[in-house]
Amino acid sequence: MSTCGGAPYRARQLPLPIGEYVEADAEGRCCRATICGYAVLCNGEISVIPPIWIAPDNMRVYFVRLPYAEGTVAPTSEDVSVLLDYFYIEKRDEAAQKTLCADFGKGETARARLSLLARGRAPVPGMPATWEFTFPPKHMFYSEQIAFLLRASRHIDDVRAGVKGLASRCVSAGEVIAHRVEMRPGVAGFDVFGEVLEPEQGAEFKIDVGHGASVSEDGLSCRADVFGYVCLSGNEVRVITPLWVSSDAMEAYYTNFQHLGGRRVPHPEDIAHMLKQAGVRCGINEEAIQLLCEKMRQGLPTAALVRLARGEAAAKGFDAQIHFAVDTERKAGELREDGSIDFKAGQSAPQVGKGQVLATLQPATRGAQGRDLFGRDIPSAGDGRALQVDAGRNVLHERDEEGISTYRAQIDGELHVEERGDIVHMAVSPVLVIHGDVDYSTGNVEFEGSVRVTGVVKSGFSVRATDDIVIGDYIDDKGFVCAGGKVAVLHGVTGEGAHVQAGGSVQAKFINYARVECRGDLLIDEYIYNARVHCGGSIAVRGHYGERKAGAIIGGSVVAARAIRAVSIGSDTGAGTTVVAGVDMEVLTELRRQEVRISKSHEAVRQLKRHLGMESLNPRDIRNMILRFSGDHKKRVGRLVEKMATVLKQQSEAEERKKECQAQMAQVARGARIAVGRQIASNTKVRLGELSPRAGLFDGLEGFSLYVRNDNGRPRVDIEALGS
Repeated sequence: MSTCGGAPYRARQLPLPIGEYVEADAEGRCCRATICGYAVLCNGEISVIPPIWIAPDNMRVYFVRLPYAEGTVAPTSEDVSVLLDYFYIEKRDEAAQKTLCADFGKGETARARLSLLARGRAPVPGMPATWEFTFPPKHMFYSEQIAFLLRASRHIDDVRAGVKGLASRCVSAGEVIAHRVEMRPGVAGFDVFGEVLEPEQGAEFKIDVGHGASVSEDGLSCRADVFGYVCLSGNEVRVITPLWVSSDAMEAYYTNFQHLGGRRVPHPEDIAHMLKQAGVRCGINEEAIQLLCEKMRQGLPTAALVRLARGEAAAKGFDAQIHFAVDTERKAGELREDGSIDFKAGQSAPQVGKGQVLATLQPATRGAQGRDLFGRDIPSAGDGRALQVDAGRNVLHERDEEGISTYRAQIDGELHVEERGDIVHMAVSPVLVIHGDVDYSTGNVEFEGSVRVTGVVKSGFSVRATDDIVIGDYIDDKGFVCAGGKVAVLHGVTGEGAHVQAGGSVQAKFINYARVECRGDLLIDEYIYNARVHCGGSIAVRGHYGERKAGAIIGGSVVAARAIRAVSIGSDTGAGTTVVAGVDMEVLTELRRQEVRISKSHEAVRQLKRHLGMESLNPRDIRNMILRFSGDHKKRVGRLVEKMATVLKQQSEAEERKKECQAQMAQVARGARIAVGRQIASNTKVRLGELSPRAGLFDGLEGFSLYVRNDNGRPRVDIEALGS
């Protein structure tokens, strides 16, 4: 008993703080541990910490051995069992318990360690069912490329390149591709508390079967249904037949890719099956199929692509062919090496005799319908182009049983052939030959056929013919020549009164102060001087270099519907020259005629309105006017109205025809061209259609061509160097 301040006092009793796994005796004088463990003072309380650690996955239990002081009581096997019972541990390791207690008995207290007391058993997962290929999967590495090539290639060259660079596993029909491996069930496990842990059985690997493959009835194997290449895309297995069909369904080929893991040889039945599956039923080459299979069976070299079938292409009919038995090229002469024309050589038209075969006509044939590999009809590419032969004067037409036409001359004369599109006109005209000049001894000449004059057409005399006219010398001043066909003059046309008209072309050595009109081309050997020329085609003045007027157009007026070509145009010292390209005089004349018709119609309408006393042509006013009158006056008004309607209709027709002529003129102008080898004189008037070149465009230039250019919808005359 203690005291305080010298006075005695009574001692106060203190409670004993007790924590976990500790209990006090009845008197509270001492405390005892309820389990084996480490005594600690925690938060002022005496507690015992069990030396047990349970892993988070409940699969292991450890005894935690910490360094402790001398004299500490070692746990017995019973103590450890009590600990494990306390934590409901069932799956104990008895041997580990004994080892632990033995270690404590040896006094091993210095090392901290974990001693395993219990452990669970992890579940063993099951093995899923799967499929194993009968060959290495790498053999299918290029299979998707092969599938894409055979499906998407549109050109045979693409397939040929792919066949040379790709390889895959090839299988025969009925061959096993893969086996099914059955599932193995898993083994259950348990944790340290004895709880059962169910195993994962694993997802079953399923194989998808595509075209050309199938799974057996027992589900244990995958087999090829057709001969071909194995393709694996994702989980899908399919067999691609080695068949490529062109995009137009006109050709089918066997594609001989390199085989991996052993070569497979197709049977003719395999190829027949793959053709049938692809829908190919026409144009099959059985001989090629047999040869392919036999060569592959014997191991002989085989082409990368072998054509198995070919459709029947649609055929275009053959064009009609006309074969002339005589040379139909009409020429008034031959070109010399220096560019001049030898008019003595050749003739204007071929000479034929009575009964002579002129030509034969092979008629056009009808086009043939085709058929593709699938049996679909392909429309014919069209019938052959037909030719219509117009057997004109003095031509006899005969046709044999095969439809071949023969044309013969009925008289001696000249053969005239004119081709216009699909129509060939053929006629034989008699020939009148005038030996000498056309003068007082012959008088004027008019002949239905062709005329040849060996001399001169004298002044004041004329030669008219429905076909060609050939003048062996020249046409004198005031001489007149008119031909339905061509005109050829050995020398020239000279004199202000000389005049030539031709329905075809005109050829001459020169034109001097004369007038020439032709619907065809105009070919001049030397020059055109102070002449009036209207040409419905092109004009070419060739000229001899070195002569004063070589290839020149000097003075006068020269008009061509298409092109004008000359060495030089105009003269700075001579009379002014006018050259116009892109103006068709016949169309221009028709245009002017329609303008006159329109002008006369306007005047007629004005007069009729004055007679009717009307300012406008309102239909209601006209009807009311007729209703106001009666008798003869009404009839007179009716006649005036009828005449007004006729005039207005004629005016409308003339305006429509005028628009057509203007469109034709514009079209002709767009193709116009003026080409000059040297220069165009500065005082020369130049036009292409209605357009004139801007001032100074070609000043000082040589060797150029003028043409019409469309500049943002506005035509203008432009220039370019010759030959560009």
